Amino acid sequence: MKPGISKEALKANNNYAILNLLYTGGAMPRKDIAEAIGLTPATVTLLTNEMINRGLLSEGGEITNESRAGRRKVLVDIDYDAAFVLGVYIEHRRVIAALSYMNGRLIDKLEFPLMPGSAPIGLVAQIKRFVGQSIDGRQLDPRKLRYVGVSVIGYVDTQNAVSENTFGLFESNLTLGALFEEAFGVPVTVDNNVRSLAIAEIDYNRAIGKVSGLFVKHSPGLGGAIITDNALYNGLHYHSGELGHFTVNIGGAPCVCGKRGCVETVVGREALIRKAAEIVNPDTTPVLWRLCLGSPGRIKLNMMAESARSGDLPIAHIMRDAAGVIALAVENSMQLLDGNTVILFGDLFKDAWFFMRFSEKLREIGGGTLRYALRNSIIGNDDLWKAPVAIAARQLLRQLKQA
Repeated sequence: MKPGISKEALKANNNYAILNLLYTGGAMPRKDIAEAIGLTPATVTLLTNEMINRGLLSEGGEITNESRAGRRKVLVDIDYDAAFVLGVYIEHRRVIAALSYMNGRLIDKLEFPLMPGSAPIGLVAQIKRFVGQSIDGRQLDPRKLRYVGVSVIGYVDTQNAVSENTFGLFESNLTLGALFEEAFGVPVTVDNNVRSLAIAEIDYNRAIGKVSGLFVKHSPGLGGAIITDNALYNGLHYHSGELGHFTVNIGGAPCVCGKRGCVETVVGREALIRKAAEIVNPDTTPVLWRLCLGSPGRIKLNMMAESARSGDLPIAHIMRDAAGVIALAVENSMQLLDGNTVILFGDLFKDAWFFMRFSEKLREIGGGTLRYALRNSIIGNDDLWKAPVAIAARQLLRQLKQA
């Protein structure tokens, strides 16, 4: 035993090591667990049996040991039915609330609009009604709701569960965690939406391997998160990875963050749409003109992608410029981080034409080659609820380690 560590603390740490290994790696035999975390098979057997008796783990399924014919190993895994969490994803214009098991198995979901200046107390009350109705309607045990995760746009003090600045959505320094904790009577964790999406990407993609690099989200602005060996680097003030607020044009357009000329003011959704609306016409941009029914106010980002792909040269120029600016922010960041992967989130990156232009710009800036892998996130716009569920699940694992 390490000096200064009590038996109870050591046991809790070992329990967490087992739970975290199974959560990230899936079911495995006790012998493999022991080898992975450096405990004796006897100790792992004792701890796993205790957690089975507590309802945290379960046994099920077998694998054959190929090196010893006929020898079978019993698999141990987390009993994901033992507890569930509430995830709340908050961004401009909408809120998504979801009840889910820790492994991302959805129980129920609610989505509703949100306007800037909305009262957060009303938002919490609406979600509380949804949770109550869902628990009653599905005959769930309310005691199994063990954690709440909240993902919100803007700057977040994760340690104190405070939303520092949502750029006009809520008041500054909102004690968002306290509001949800009072409503649900369980612990709450709050984090930035992009960092939460990065955690969901890692935790719900077991085939990913170890990632060090960037998670990049486009729309409505441009957000980023720094990943080091599948863990997030938050920075001293929890503001790390904010690609959208790199300055690219000193004295340029004002940004919601209070500065001027940020990347977001150039490549954000509204900025791109505004540029297209200023030049759309039936002669030089016929595809976009048709898609927006001749009304610039109807233009959407997906229309612009289709317009550029279909040969509207002025729109293609706008999109190429956007690809170049984002590529510059990403490549410069990766030069500092020296990572192995850039994970992209957003419909714009999923568009084959834009992805190709973006990749080309990265190679051009990087001297002709890419030193890191470039791929789209497994999390889609229909899966945003997984972000707050993932941050809640990580914290719940730490809570469950106590005997």
